[in-house]
Amino acid sequence: MGRQPAALWDHDRVHFATTPWTAALAGAFSAVAWTYLSPLLTDERPIGMVLLIAGTLLLIAAPAHLFVIGVGGGKSFGERSLEPAFQLRLAAWLAAGIATTLLLGLSRRT
Repeated sequence: MGRQPAALWDHDRVHFATTPWTAALAGAFSAVAWTYLSPLLTDERPIGMVLLIAGTLLLIAAPAHLFVIGVGGGKSFGERSLEPAFQLRLAAWLAAGIATTLLLGLSRRT
């Protein structure tokens, strides 16, 4: 038989090291991007809903998945969610996102 075509994304061979710093940067990026782009995503036509969903996926979910949860490692999300390291990364992501949002809100008032 011939060789099988390579998978588009091989989770066994792709590993990305996630740290509290990468998680915090992802949180800050999501907060900045969402703050400036969310007014553009409020169109009430059907395209506005599509843009809102795409924006949420690209600006919040994708960075969180790559830089907080990570790629590869062979563990399911349920197994990974109990790890203290994951909980620390999740806390760093949330804290950086909240802090960035607050700082952006304060800077807009002055």
